[in-house]
Amino acid sequence: MPPGAVPRDRAAVAVVLAGGRSLRYGADKVAVLLDPCLAALPAGWPVVCVGPSRPTPRPVAWARESPPYGGPLAGLAAGVAVEPGASAYVVIGADMPGAGLAAEALLAAAGEGAAMLVDDTGVRQPLASAWAGPLLRERLAALSAEGPLAGRPLRALLEALPPGAVVEVADSWGAARDVDTPG
Repeated sequence: MPPGAVPRDRAAVAVVLAGGRSLRYGADKVAVLLDPCLAALPAGWPVVCVGPSRPTPRPVAWARESPPYGGPLAGLAAGVAVEPGASAYVVIGADMPGAGLAAEALLAAAGEGAAMLVDDTGVRQPLASAWAGPLLRERLAALSAEGPLAGRPLRALLEALPPGAVVEVADSWGAARDVDTPG
């Protein structure tokens, strides 16, 4: 199987969250960082970008969170809704241009649970994670039943998970670095 290919029994979808306002960046950082972010993902993977639609060199499906700018949890739900039957999802923040480099390792580590990059200071990065499809859909449904997803943190997905459900993957790629300011 060629590098970056997804086994048919493990069809993964990359959900790239690209809906922020770029307030700290001072300009539209997605316009600057989205193409490198997409280029770092394995070539054969389907991609759903969530945010205002824009041209990309790679074919992607677009979705919009409700309400617009409703945050990453609402964005993830919108992305999953585009590909509701995927066996796994890799979640990437568009402001993390190297996160796709870790996508295959995250997917392999997730198994039937979840995997998340951990930076060199021990901080988990939910915007660089992989989730078994059934688990992610179950968590999104449970959180939706509690109320609107807009404005809630992505870390809410981790609530109610049993110990050990999230495998930590050391970030040997430097992929967990997000870009909040130019330069």
